[in-house]
Order: sequence, then structure tokens, then C-alpha cells
Amino acid sequence: MPVNLQPEDDQQQGFLHLLELLEGQDLTINTPANQLNRWGTAGGKLTGGNLSLLSSLIGTKYDFDPRGKILFIEEVGEQLYHLDRMMQHLKLAGKLEQLSGLVVGQLTEMNDKPTPFGLSANEIIMEAVQHYDYPVIFDFPSGHAHLNEPLLMGVQTHIQVNEKGGMLIRS
Repeated sequence: MPVNLQPEDDQQQGFLHLLELLEGQDLTINTPANQLNRWGTAGGKLTGGNLSLLSSLIGTKYDFDPRGKILFIEEVGEQLYHLDRMMQHLKLAGKLEQLSGLVVGQLTEMNDKPTPFGLSANEIIMEAVQHYDYPVIFDFPSGHAHLNEPLLMGVQTHIQVNEKGGMLIRS
């Protein structure tokens, strides 16, 4: 999010990567290992954004076509049960089964009710995609937080996920 760029951040990694992308350079972003990551490789055009918006746009002229795409999702300030509802909505609408990969960004300030939902935000997402075989990267540093890597939607992208973590490659 551009709002997170501050004047003192001109040497911050995300800002420097943004400049590289704007100059047309290739970019590789590595993420740490996560026990929920699903290993594999995939390629496709990158699509996605904020999960609340993606979910609410299903069935409108602004809906996204998931076929062969790598979907990026992030969220801020939602209840866990609402995250589950949005993921189930994507699943029931057929948006998850046709993907080539999934990149889960920052899930910032997620909330639970006094009676716990029983799953973490990442577990809710993994449960929704458990029957599909594409690679999944969790903890991608992009969304509504200070550490924010740039993404180019609609551009051919590749992901690689293994025991060392995930890698998003834009070339």
C-alpha cells in the first residue's frame, strides 16, 4: 500500500523493488518457510488483492476470471469467521478450483470472538484449498503493513514453493 511508504523508507527493500519493477527489471521475492505452505511450482498471470473486495465483487462486471491465474489475497481487520465465509464464498463460486497457484499476503489485525473460531487465519485459508493441488505460499510480505513488497497484477508470474519457503518471480 503506498500509504506505508515514508520519506525515510527510500532504502527499504519494498521501495527499492518497486523502483526495479517500474524500470522493467525482473524481480524475485523470497518468503520464509511456513508449515502450511504447499510445495510446487506454477505460472500464470497474477490477480487478486483484498479478500473482502474480491469476495464482494463476485457476480459483478468487476469479477475476476481465475482460470490458470495465480491468486494473491490479503486482508486487514476482519473477524476469523468472516474470513472463513469469504473463503467459502470463493470456493462455492468456483474461484479456487481453477487457479494455478495461491499467494497469501499479510493478514493484519485479524480478530476472534470470545468463543474462539478454532482455526488461525492461515488454517482457514488452507482448509478452503485443501482439495486442490496447486502450490500455496503463506506470509508473503504484501498488504496492509509497513513491510510491503510490490506486485504487478495482470503480469505473467511464477511461484516456487519448497521446504526453504516460497519465491515469487516476475520476469
